[in-house]
Amino acid sequence: MGKALVVRQSNHLIEAQYKLSLVEKRFVLYLTALVTQDDDDFRWYDVDLEAMAQAFPTAHKDLLGQFERVADSLMKKVLHVKDGETGVRTKFQWLAGAKFDAANRAVRVSFHPDLKPYLLKLKSFFTTFAITNVSNLHSAYSIRLYELLKQYEKLGKRAFKVDELQAALGSEYPRYPNFKQRVLVPSVGEICDNTDIQCAFTEEKKGRKVLAVRFTITTNARTRADERAKSSAAAGEGGDATRALLTDRFGFPDAEAGKILEEHSSAYVREVLEVVEARVREAAVSGNPVINIAAYARKAIEVDWRPKTGSLAAEAAELERKREAAETERRAKEAKERDRARLDQEARDAAWARYVALSEEERRGLREEFEADLASGKAQGGEFILNQWRAGGLSSPGAKANFRSWLAKRPGFTA
Repeated sequence: MGKALVVRQSNHLIEAQYKLSLVEKRFVLYLTALVTQDDDDFRWYDVDLEAMAQAFPTAHKDLLGQFERVADSLMKKVLHVKDGETGVRTKFQWLAGAKFDAANRAVRVSFHPDLKPYLLKLKSFFTTFAITNVSNLHSAYSIRLYELLKQYEKLGKRAFKVDELQAALGSEYPRYPNFKQRVLVPSVGEICDNTDIQCAFTEEKKGRKVLAVRFTITTNARTRADERAKSSAAAGEGGDATRALLTDRFGFPDAEAGKILEEHSSAYVREVLEVVEARVREAAVSGNPVINIAAYARKAIEVDWRPKTGSLAAEAAELERKREAAETERRAKEAKERDRARLDQEARDAAWARYVALSEEERRGLREEFEADLASGKAQGGEFILNQWRAGGLSSPGAKANFRSWLAKRPGFTA
């Protein structure tokens, strides 16, 4: 198992304003994790495409081709970093350059030099987190919100004016109701379900207008507690596993956790805690967070909040069925995308083989036709690929990839 990938970045960079897609944001995080605190300057960083695929299990299969497109984008997209003391804003791109060796599936990148103060030799005012905490977040909004809240985890709270939060997340929804429904609520749910922090938000209003959003942030011990619980359960230590849940996830003092397990069975406590966790999560998403989770759980254990047959139990079972159906649908979609990517690759390979077998005159005719289609807009790639083609022809990886795709779409060319 490889070394854990950890992102370490200046808080100024976290506060920066920029707009990236989910794929672009994932690539930036992975590349950032390649920078070590031993680096005195940026160098050419070797990218392990297989390791990247493992870091983000839902990533596109054709990482080499995707990486080239993303690298092109990151060399053009601008981020705005503001100095909190001077107020000076600096604008620059993410990457200075990228190198691709398609034959060996090798990729190397270099960061833009203006990023040095935000990634190198950080001594203070920085935030770190493991990539595993964001690898299962499925929107760039969720990842950006996670970074902004993780930065304030120790303080336990953070507030934003609505327009500032929309700008920080790169939101495309200017109206707050849409922003709340499509960005805030889903992102909070994803963060609570998949990361090492729990969060919830409340709204500050003037009349009916929402002026600010206030977040509460707590450490989510779920991963640590689950691992301890699994370990204990494997050893047949049910009581110890439940005690770990009480202390690590719900914040009970160890002595009180022990007393609870003297008065109630481990199975009973676990069933109640499942209900507590579901209600806490529901409250967080609805904007009415539970502040004292231990007190909330204590009351639940005392009065028995376990679902009664035919009511909450049925609802919980139905919710679980829906979740399983959604997961099955997601996996089927990913499998379909993988199959499509494989078939596309096979078509490109077959088209290229047929092209290579042609005479030089026929090949030259096809290249001229491709250039004409690029210029007229019939072939995908636009002016950017057209310039690459005219400058380097098939020696340009990006232009060559587009040419192969163009060949594969020609009627009967892959037959």
